[in-house]
Amino acid sequence: MNVIVNCFNSHSSGGLSVARKFLSAVSTLQKNESRFDRIYVICSSKSYPLLKPFYTEAIFTFITPSQVYFGPFEQLYILLFYLPRLSTSTTSSILVNLGDIPVPFCPCKQIFYFDWAFATTSWLDLLKYSGSSSFYKLLKRSLFLLALFCAQRSVLVVAQTKTQKMLLSQKYRIPLDEILVLPNTTDLLYHSFTKHHENDKKPFNIICLSGYYPHKNLEILLDVAEVLYRYGAYITIFLTFDPSQSHRASRLNDRIMRSPSSIYNVGSVPYDKLPSFLPAFDALILPSLLESFTGVFFEAFSLGLPVLASDRHFCRDLCQDSAVYFDPHSAISIADAILRLSNDPDFRTQLVSSSKDVLNSQPSWDAMVSSLFLPFFES
Repeated sequence: MNVIVNCFNSHSSGGLSVARKFLSAVSTLQKNESRFDRIYVICSSKSYPLLKPFYTEAIFTFITPSQVYFGPFEQLYILLFYLPRLSTSTTSSILVNLGDIPVPFCPCKQIFYFDWAFATTSWLDLLKYSGSSSFYKLLKRSLFLLALFCAQRSVLVVAQTKTQKMLLSQKYRIPLDEILVLPNTTDLLYHSFTKHHENDKKPFNIICLSGYYPHKNLEILLDVAEVLYRYGAYITIFLTFDPSQSHRASRLNDRIMRSPSSIYNVGSVPYDKLPSFLPAFDALILPSLLESFTGVFFEAFSLGLPVLASDRHFCRDLCQDSAVYFDPHSAISIADAILRLSNDPDFRTQLVSSSKDVLNSQPSWDAMVSSLFLPFFES
């Protein structure tokens, strides 16, 4: 069986995390089952160096299409022409699509791993959270709708949470039994690293692990830091975005550097450095307004970090009762949540203990990928 895995967009954050975990699970499945003849991994010039060095088995063939088209037109070319032609020329049985949009005319069975939350939010929120890219996201959502309609007979949709499954079914009229739920659970890599230990002699250090996007709502943390500064709280907030990512990111970084409050931006952290980086902090915070999923909660759980999260369905789906929730639009609400967590060691211990149960209830990537391919092996 030949399989194509579309990782063309998988070069940062959650997309890179999913691609690495998926390919690792495929590698394990091949060692145990020997079902695949060839795995063709489609990469961009950005994703190729982030994926190729980790998967050296002979079964993997990494392909980087010629960089002829740019921006959304490049992705459109990959979806409309390149992937369908490659599926035919390689006689592939399955296309695993980790991109944001389904391949509309796929000659083989397509497994579409959905993780683009802008496709299931309201059109108003799409405009509100898109910033300067609102026109592009409107166009992309329209293409998503058209592509999914064209591909429905040949696509198996995979959502990351039960709520996303319901939203996809309601908005795009996909039968619930045709949508699987496979969460982006944590890497086993995290389990081998030292867990966080309490240290009452230092400031209470909070990390926000996120790149800069308007819907990540990072600006609110500057307001939160100023509230904590006025309270006289011994708390420091650290952000991890690249100031060169956009004009708005650069502007926020400048504001942080000028702020007298205890907030700092340490820049982006390489994915493979996170397991050794996170235990230096006392809690993880995510004030995001929109996500389909985020693996940082499980990564924090696995390292013994308590979590502060937006009171949104995607957070409650993942963290259940193992996080402190706040109104992401209110700096006072966030500051109060931080103070509650920092001032109560017993509460932190309770959250960490509860988070272990949440983490242990998640299926492994090996088990999920095996169950995903099982129907195709049996047919």
